[in-house]
Amino acid sequence: MKIAVAPSSFKGSLSALRVALIIKDAINSVNKNVEVIPIPVSDGGEGLVDNLEFLLNIERITTQVNNPLMHKLNADYAVLNSETAILEMASASGLTLLNDDERNPLITTTFGTGELLKDAIKRGFKNIFIGAGGSATCDCGVGALTALGFNFSNHDKAPIYLSGQQLNEIDSLHMEDIISNLTETKIKVLCDVTNEVSGENGTAAVFAKQKGATEKEINELENNVNSFVDFTEKFFDLENTNIQYSGAAGGLAYGLHYYANAELISGIDFFLNLIDFKNRVKDCNLIISGEGLFDNQTLSSKAPFGVAKIAKELGIPLMIICGDYDERAKSNFCNYFKYFLSLKSFNNNRDELISEAEHYLRSLIIDFFNDYEFY
Repeated sequence: MKIAVAPSSFKGSLSALRVALIIKDAINSVNKNVEVIPIPVSDGGEGLVDNLEFLLNIERITTQVNNPLMHKLNADYAVLNSETAILEMASASGLTLLNDDERNPLITTTFGTGELLKDAIKRGFKNIFIGAGGSATCDCGVGALTALGFNFSNHDKAPIYLSGQQLNEIDSLHMEDIISNLTETKIKVLCDVTNEVSGENGTAAVFAKQKGATEKEINELENNVNSFVDFTEKFFDLENTNIQYSGAAGGLAYGLHYYANAELISGIDFFLNLIDFKNRVKDCNLIISGEGLFDNQTLSSKAPFGVAKIAKELGIPLMIICGDYDERAKSNFCNYFKYFLSLKSFNNNRDELISEAEHYLRSLIIDFFNDYEFY
């Protein structure tokens, strides 16, 4: 029997690779004759580079950038070939880089992601993919664009600070200092959600709370995002720029699309195609996927949904494993999976589930496969 284990990360507790290896070890502790294939996946969020290194043995480049609060750190990105680099914005501007009391999307910035992109351009990479997920930010990519040489200013011609708090103050843009070769570089943003940048399904309304914003701050961010959208449409003489995928990574996708001519694509579809996922799993008897929180966002271009579509196409039974879940999302997804397991069956305390995720995950798998009919 052959089982593919293709989870995303359990955010805040376990990386996708760690989840896959725990599940593999737990299954083989029940039946050592089962061939278990770990395939950690990423939809563009944290772990993108680590997963690619595990699956494709790619090279890495390390460079110093600024984190979401403008403190120095080292961040890696992947080298696919001499012309292609794959960046992970979460390594520079990710939520997991900050302590709980530091999280506030009003003041966090994507400047470090822009520094990653600038470094890759300077090294001569012509094709650059940017994983846009797991962000701590809601600045519409203004921070990243500033690192690339876009100079936003207010009506007094003073430079705009690089966060969502000042988006509504942007009055002008000067582009004389933009890094050379930007226009010759093909940039694709790997989006982990399909949400637009503003509105009831927008980046502030849906994601700002989990990044540390209060209800009042969410409203402020929504107003500021709308102000930036208005500025962008006037500056480029555009209409209806509130498009699918543009809300990914706190609107980083929006900023890079309209100012750096980046193409916005599904992160999980790109990843699964790059690693030749269909070929890896075509002979499997079961596929296991999942993530920390299974909710309606899972059905919006997240990693388990991408895996589920392929499992269904190939006619392979799917198991979903998660830490916590939304009952309505589970019901909406029921046509895709045969088994659904949650760590909540052990404990309803989310903090304990996160801190003891490895223990609960291992126990969950062992309990299930002790009663599983292998063939």
